[in-house]
Amino acid sequence: MTDDSRPPAEDPSARDVRALPVLLGSAGHPDAEVRRAVAKALPFAGEPVPDSPRVRALLALCRDEDPGVRDAAVFSVGTLDEAYSPAVRAALHERLDDEDEDVAEEAVRGLANRQDVSVLPRLIDLLETYRRPHALTLSAAAVLGRPELLPVLAALAAEDPDDPGIAAALEACDPVRRAERSALAWRLLEELDVRRPDLDAALVWPRFSADLQLEIHHGSGPLAYHADGLLDRAGQDPSRAAALVDAECPPGGG
Repeated sequence: MTDDSRPPAEDPSARDVRALPVLLGSAGHPDAEVRRAVAKALPFAGEPVPDSPRVRALLALCRDEDPGVRDAAVFSVGTLDEAYSPAVRAALHERLDDEDEDVAEEAVRGLANRQDVSVLPRLIDLLETYRRPHALTLSAAAVLGRPELLPVLAALAAEDPDDPGIAAALEACDPVRRAERSALAWRLLEELDVRRPDLDAALVWPRFSADLQLEIHHGSGPLAYHADGLLDRAGQDPSRAAALVDAECPPGGG
């Protein structure tokens, strides 16, 4: 398997519901390490239902006195697809000014993941404050992909042109470059359809990601390609990229 291809993410419905009562019962444990472990585990227990007991437990843990627990809880809330009720949004906004930098960074990313443009001022502030921004802040900028972030990202790139996180965020926020990437990916899909009409292929832009993916459902199993990585491997030539997929997905699923 190449660096730009991987199996699709695990189905979020494949969770162990049996663990949920135990985790909920331990959410108020006196040991902060136990509460932190609960905050990390809750996204993998129970069904993805809005305003579920696990979401409510995580919201309570977002206000925990221990910064490590808050950090784990805010991260977990930020990764839940179903969790974006007004209460969740309020909890993430509440943590934007957390005294712990890591917690604030996680809150920024959680809101950016949900394309909440109200986080832009805080995101710009974090990018301007630190000479080497946290990787989570750069990830949030890339996922949000707003042109308002271009000036501060360009300034960071001028100071550190070799930082891949800054470069990725700058490209994701550039509407011209974003359109070029999308156009190349669509040409790749068209070339692949001509070459291999038997493949069930589609372009998807996963939630919480700045990366366009090419998803293939083939006899040998589903496969997802990072579209930019695949095109880089093919020298930005959509026809060559389609040929690479063709070679890696032989007819009959062999």
